[in-house]
Amino acid sequence: MRSTYLLTAQENQVEYEFLTAVRADKISELSENSSFGFWVIDARSDIKQAQELLLLVRQQFVPNVYLRPVVFLISSDTMASSVENMGCDGVFYANGNNEAQRTELISKFELVNQWVDKLPDVFKVSDTDLIFRVLRLIVSRNSEIVPIMTAQSLSGFIYPLLEPIAKQSDSSFFHLLDFLEAQHLISGRFISHCYFCCQCHSAFLNFKEACPQCKSENIESDELIHHFKCAYVAEKSTYQQGGLLVCPKCDKELKHIGVDYDKPSLINHCNQCGLSFQEAHVTTECFNCHTHTEPEGQVSRNIKAYTATAIGKNAAIFGLDALFTKIISSKVSFFPEDQFQKFLDIEIERIKRYKLSESSLGFIKFIDIEKIYLQQGERAEQFFEELSTIFKSILRISDIVTAKNQSVFIIIMTETSTANAKVALERLIQGLSVLLDENLNYTSTIPFITESINSETDFEMLLEKFISNNVS
Repeated sequence: MRSTYLLTAQENQVEYEFLTAVRADKISELSENSSFGFWVIDARSDIKQAQELLLLVRQQFVPNVYLRPVVFLISSDTMASSVENMGCDGVFYANGNNEAQRTELISKFELVNQWVDKLPDVFKVSDTDLIFRVLRLIVSRNSEIVPIMTAQSLSGFIYPLLEPIAKQSDSSFFHLLDFLEAQHLISGRFISHCYFCCQCHSAFLNFKEACPQCKSENIESDELIHHFKCAYVAEKSTYQQGGLLVCPKCDKELKHIGVDYDKPSLINHCNQCGLSFQEAHVTTECFNCHTHTEPEGQVSRNIKAYTATAIGKNAAIFGLDALFTKIISSKVSFFPEDQFQKFLDIEIERIKRYKLSESSLGFIKFIDIEKIYLQQGERAEQFFEELSTIFKSILRISDIVTAKNQSVFIIIMTETSTANAKVALERLIQGLSVLLDENLNYTSTIPFITESINSETDFEMLLEKFISNNVS
């Protein structure tokens, strides 16, 4: 039988003999446990704290921890409705048949746990890429991830299972899902079409009608009445006499709509400037940030439910190729880290033996690639193409490039002094900075260093030092 763990904020006395209490700050100690059934979080007295503990599980990096099912311990069906949109995988009733519930839940989650058990290095690997963790969570549940409309979220919709894995719920999560769909890793099913604030991406917009002349919202509408017999057309208020409708032109009483008259349209009257008009000026105001704009200026988005594709299921197990490194490798001499190390060893030996020239190592700490995924969405591929073109324009065919964690780039610049290497990297960073600033409003400096390649070069030490000195 699989083990079940009660996650607690502090030391708690365990009520159920089949649960093993685990303090929140000790959660990493279970990363190598292979007998998981599910996590249990007590939500009976403090739902907010229970939600925080759920976030703690989902925001771990070790698959053996964050992918396991999470169950809320509750006291009633009323509580079940309160926690159903919080992202847990199920509930455990405190006053129910303990053993029967446990057996049922372990059986329910067995396919999920079997899938997690088969992941390569499930106990040791660290999934630091948010996009990859979201993909793995979707694939592990093997079901459609359906959005829920809610006023509790600024975006108006949430994906309960996925919400806890992200640090915040905003428009960037839609971009993340757009990116996964654009890469054919998940498939979307249309749910709804919605508009969002162009400034803060809130779903809560107030649509207003205003006078086209003075833009006042103080307008009133009236029906137009067309009298068939004399062809007179005027506002309804001009026909009203007491409780009757009487034509002011021919004094005939209008009794039956469709026989005596019809109502072809509405007429608006501005109480501010007195203008009468048919088409009002429509604007929108965001309830959250109060930005005013025309409806066509707001963000239009399709809301979808998602399932994993065959490609996505394979990528969730064996890894997701870094899109940027894949694109850049088609433009410059890009190599896996082990091959890069071999080239460096050869260059060190060449310089050591002939002592006729100088080559350099360049280290660049790039913007977090995830930020581009989240902000650019399906346009990420085009954006990476533009970044790669800048790399190609500055680097030579003989320069050899590799990447560490998609953020740190290392370049072997053959027959290049450190001074000349610095000039080349400064030009490269200038081009990257301009593109990032224009597209992402990213104006931070991009750190880099150059090092001479010689017999004393210790690549691992230099890499570790550069990363440590530039932790973001």
